Amino acid sequence: MSGSLDPKVDGEAFHITDRDPLPFWTFSQMIWRTAGDKATPDQVITISGWLALSHYSWDRQFHDGKNG
Repeated sequence: MSGSLDPKVDGEAFHITDRDPLPFWTFSQMIWRTAGDKATPDQVITISGWLALSHYSWDRQFHDGKNG
């Protein structure tokens, strides 16, 4: 293959769609519904990024990444 395009794609992540752009959470919820999730939008809880990172940091500090 000639040109500047690199055909190597191993390790890359792709979302295969019908070319209609979807917001990330809409796409994620569509996947969960397909997998059998029955939650309604009012049952979904969203936490802020700082809270998620704080929890991750606390967990790493006290559990050192080990299970249990």
